[in-house]
Amino acid sequence: MKFIFNRFAPLTLSVLILSACGGGGGGSDGGTNGGNNGGGGTISYSQQFNAYMPLTEDTSINYEDGTSGVVAYDDAESNSSQDVYSITYGSGADALIMLVESTPDAIKLHGIRGNFDVSFVTITQLLFQTPLVISDNSNDSYAPTVATAKVKYGIATINVTVDVSYTKTETDTTFTTYGDGNLPVIQSLLNTNIHYEGTILSNDIYIDEDLQTTLKLAKGIGIVSHEGSYAGLTFDAQINSLTRIFHQTTQAARKPDI
Repeated sequence: MKFIFNRFAPLTLSVLILSACGGGGGGSDGGTNGGNNGGGGTISYSQQFNAYMPLTEDTSINYEDGTSGVVAYDDAESNSSQDVYSITYGSGADALIMLVESTPDAIKLHGIRGNFDVSFVTITQLLFQTPLVISDNSNDSYAPTVATAKVKYGIATINVTVDVSYTKTETDTTFTTYGDGNLPVIQSLLNTNIHYEGTILSNDIYIDEDLQTTLKLAKGIGIVSHEGSYAGLTFDAQINSLTRIFHQTTQAARKPDI
């Protein structure tokens, strides 16, 4: 179900949890009530985001290196029980897209898209069968899962199943913004291993790749720092001020060719 936000509402740093109301069936009345689904009934839905990952469609956070974390609703991965948003860093062949779900209890990573060069193939999408936990206010261990990987080999593109294991460490720390002092944040360190042994188009392929993600999350803002290494794609996105960090976009983020 997709819920349309008022795209021109002002964003304020004092907002800890953003709420949106809308109706299913491809329509919205602007969030003033439940909305009609075209069948005469009224469906009400109230969504609350995690305080450390408020998401508003068609907005972005601007970073010192010139990149922006552009937010868009992801219809392909969302359904009646979950709302998944894409956050895009970079553009074109160098873009990274994180597919994120934000609920009051946890922030989860449903998948990533990009161009990840590993073992003579290029993985352009990983969709995790069980989402990876970015933040849940714990340092629990998590069971391995699998992911559907979209793989380019030569001129062919096929889907294969890869094994996924990961660890996540959360700590309370501070983030220094120039001229604005220290900002209390949660730091989430995610180490993800992708493993595959098999045959692709009659060729033996072995993949054993580590992906590293370090996010610093500020309450009411979201990702103020993103350091990541993703099989050839690297990011070091840091905000340098609490003023003018948000930007309203007028179109959905451009996705890399997949």
